[in-house]
Amino acid sequence: MTIRSRKGIRARNVSAESRILDHAHFPIHSPPRQSDGALISGNLLSGHRYKCAILEGMTHTRSLMLLRAFLTVAFLYFGLRKLIGYSTDVAIYEAIGFGQFPRYITGSVEVIGAALLWKRGFEGFAGLFLTATMIVGLSALLIWVGPPYWHMLVLMTASASVAFAYRDQLFGMLRQVDSGPTQD
Repeated sequence: MTIRSRKGIRARNVSAESRILDHAHFPIHSPPRQSDGALISGNLLSGHRYKCAILEGMTHTRSLMLLRAFLTVAFLYFGLRKLIGYSTDVAIYEAIGFGQFPRYITGSVEVIGAALLWKRGFEGFAGLFLTATMIVGLSALLIWVGPPYWHMLVLMTASASVAFAYRDQLFGMLRQVDSGPTQD
C-alpha cells in the first residue's frame, strides 16, 4: 500500500501499525517483532510511543541546544563585564564589602562555565557549576545589595534545567569517581 505524506514523499509497504497509529500519514519504522508477529512490548500502542520518543528526542535536543546557546551568551556577557571591570559590577562588589577579588573569581567561573557548556561530556557539570554560582551570587545579592535580581533567577533556572537534562552524565561521573582507579 502506498501512502502520501505531507511532503509528497511516497512510502510503500507501510505496516498496519503505522497506518493505524500514524495519524499524520508519516511512515515510521516499527519496533522489533517476536517470531509470532506480536509486538515485543505486547501492545499495539508501543509503535506510537516509539515514534513519539524519536520526535521528542529531536525536539529535546534542539531546545537544549538553544538553552545552552542562551546561557553561553548570558554568562559570557556577565562574566566578561566582571573581568573587564564594568562600573556597575565594581560598585556591586564594593557594596558587598569583600573587595574586588571575588569579582574576578566570579567572572572567571562564569566564562569557564559558558565554555564547558559546549565541551562534550561536561555539559551537565557546567550546568551544575553555573547553578551553584548563581545560588551563591543570588544569596550575596539578596543579603548585601538588594534588587534587581530577576536575571539571576532566570539564569539559575536555566542552568539547573541543563544540569537536569544531563543528569545521566553527572551520575556517570559520580560512578567513575566512586569506583576509583581501574587496575590492569
